Amino acid sequence: MEILAAQIPQHECQSLDSSSNPGTMNEDIRQQIKDALPLSTIVSRYVPLKKKGNRLLACCPFHSEKTPSFSVNDQKGFYYCFGCKVGGDHFKFIQSVENLEFYEALEFLADLAGMELPKRGHFGPDRKTVEIYRQINEQAVEFYEKQLNQHQQARAYLEKRGIQASTRKLFRLGVAPSQWDLLYQTMKDRYPAEVLRQCGLFREKNGRHYDLFNRGRIIFPIFDVHGHAVAFGGRLVEGEGPKYINSPETPIYTKGKHVYNLNFARPFLKKGQDLVVVEGYMDVIQIYQAGIGAVVAPLGTAFTADQARLAKRYAKSVVLSFDGDRAGFSAARKTIDALLVQDLDTRVMSLPKGMDPDDFILEKGVEAYGKLVKDAADFFDFLFSYFLQDSGGTEREMTPRQVSTLIRECVPSMSLIKDPVIKESYFRKLSERTGASLRSIKHILLENKKPNKQSEKQGEAHFDHHRQEQVKPLALIEKELIRLLLRVSDFSMALNEQEQSLFDDYLKQFFEERRGVWAFLREEGEEKMDLLKEMPDSLSHELRELYLEDENAVGEDRELVDQIRSLYFDLTIWYLERQSQKLSEQRQRLPDSDFQRRAEFSANKAKIEKKIRVLREQIRRQKGRSYG
Repeated sequence: MEILAAQIPQHECQSLDSSSNPGTMNEDIRQQIKDALPLSTIVSRYVPLKKKGNRLLACCPFHSEKTPSFSVNDQKGFYYCFGCKVGGDHFKFIQSVENLEFYEALEFLADLAGMELPKRGHFGPDRKTVEIYRQINEQAVEFYEKQLNQHQQARAYLEKRGIQASTRKLFRLGVAPSQWDLLYQTMKDRYPAEVLRQCGLFREKNGRHYDLFNRGRIIFPIFDVHGHAVAFGGRLVEGEGPKYINSPETPIYTKGKHVYNLNFARPFLKKGQDLVVVEGYMDVIQIYQAGIGAVVAPLGTAFTADQARLAKRYAKSVVLSFDGDRAGFSAARKTIDALLVQDLDTRVMSLPKGMDPDDFILEKGVEAYGKLVKDAADFFDFLFSYFLQDSGGTEREMTPRQVSTLIRECVPSMSLIKDPVIKESYFRKLSERTGASLRSIKHILLENKKPNKQSEKQGEAHFDHHRQEQVKPLALIEKELIRLLLRVSDFSMALNEQEQSLFDDYLKQFFEERRGVWAFLREEGEEKMDLLKEMPDSLSHELRELYLEDENAVGEDRELVDQIRSLYFDLTIWYLERQSQKLSEQRQRLPDSDFQRRAEFSANKAKIEKKIRVLREQIRRQKGRSYG
């Protein structure tokens, strides 16, 4: 992809100005980036655009289609797909297409615009510092690669393990020299001592500096999801000492927030492959080399919550491939729990005892391994079988104590499932396989339920529920009115003072059952799109479509005024007729003996019908003036 910064005037390639007010800094930065980069320039990196009116059209990058339904409006700075109903601004697009968090999208677009982001304060190092540490790590990668090219014994070891030369180069494997400080000596005059102390590649003892990785260890560079080297792992080939040494945490590396090989696995995950999670570097490399691209390792014994969230960005389903011993089971269970919290479909494959994926592929071949991945057991079946075997029972014959132990072991993981239907299904499955009642299983769930540490997210859960609320589709007359009102900045230009007052009263009542629409009509600029996030999905999609329609299709201001006045009367009459009909229906449900309430309904109905007659007369007179 070409670098867009080259297309931007030089005076714009500068540091992003940030407000001293932290509350407004983000908005200021966002606007500066938007001003520098037209949305179409960003979108065209991924799909070709064709101009139509004020909009640019393309086939949607988020779903498969032959007829373009993806619309980009540079003037408004928004995109919307009329096919899959997704839309947003510059940042939403990059977050979606690149699977990034917001700040990552901010950095991505700042890079394209040739702009410097302000320091992130306590959130992390500033951009210049990040670049320095990335540069040091990249030089270290090159250093270790060069050492490997000169180290026959290390290359022979990798060949014996079945690692091909092309794979070795792809993963940029290296070797640490036997000399204790050779890397430090090459870097000490290039960078400040404090930077080298914090980069994670060296250690200090008795006033001397030593390389963290030495003694001929095979070096596995660890890259972030964008391909930047952030850390290293080193495996001892011979001699005594720890089998593996890994980088400590640094200003750009937190072990529990990165996943080994996700940078290479990403393209395969975009094609819909299951994410295969294994334990170690060699397992990943061997499996990747064999043709299964969507494979990663957790850089620890099990997936952390942060790593599970990272996996959620790219994968819908995960297959775990850990060792079959007790330690492997413990790691698998912790990883299962982390993945279930993220609502990821989770399965577990079983390897023969004493074999890891690396050994299995070397001995049995990739096809046999691929079959194990395909036949991987659902997480529930895996846990149930393990705990059943561990208890000494069988599915046909379990003591009450074994049943109780089995349920109490399985329920904590099952309780993490968010979808109530899926959760209920697993509880029923547990009931069927143990013979215990669903009621007793749920009792154990409540008995063992701990306080929810994420109670602060209840508002988010309520919001998600609200987003899925079912609302009636907009009627044609409503759509037409909203379409026109979105083109008029001041309602008073279309209605006189009395009509404006009636308009406010009727429209507020009319949209009472559709929360947020009134505010949406009144709001200006980007805030309109923010309000859509608070509405049910079906309604927000309709309003977004109306907002992003081509303005040229509506007409000039004078024509808009006439159309709004006409629709105002039609809408008001329609609304009053609906009210009249409701009153008639309510009156019919009253007993004949309830004379007083029946009379009240009749009187109210008469008032409404009188208003309708007055409005119809106004329409007749208005049309008469127009024809006159």
